[in-house]
Amino acid sequence: MIWIDAHPDVSTPQNGYPNPHAMVLGSLLGGGAPQLRELMDHPAFDPADILYVGLQSLHDYQELFLKDAGVPFKVQTDGILSPKIISAFLKEHAQVLVHLDIDVLSPHVFPNTYFANPELVGDGCGGGIMEMAQLHRILALINREAQLCGLTIAEHLPFAEYQLQQTLKVLDIFKA
Repeated sequence: MIWIDAHPDVSTPQNGYPNPHAMVLGSLLGGGAPQLRELMDHPAFDPADILYVGLQSLHDYQELFLKDAGVPFKVQTDGILSPKIISAFLKEHAQVLVHLDIDVLSPHVFPNTYFANPELVGDGCGGGIMEMAQLHRILALINREAQLCGLTIAEHLPFAEYQLQQTLKVLDIFKA
């Protein structure tokens, strides 16, 4: 599984961050929140079968979880993983699942992320640094070198569109 995300998504309720979207991969690895693990129909993923792309700075508890679980990871604040590293992973995994969390993108180039909205505060972590062209190259590489068996897209947050919808709903033409 290639996890394209600024965050590791291995939090638990005990970490003080109550939002389940930050707990998904931890649960898929067999740890994490019990209420999510109980929903799994299949065995946990092997830590060696996970490749993080775009991972930014970690909280201490996230780093501890990843190390204890044996998940290989590299924080990519100075640059996204090279195509060579991604390609090497794909040579070992002919079929892949891709999780694309939109917050891996820089909020300066893609404003429909949580981190582009200054009114929101999270758990202190920041947004991504990836440019759209980088994402394009990574997805093209995956598509070219492996069979993509599944894709999730998470956290697309079109705040401006929502604000426009809230503004327009005062008009009679939009009332049922």
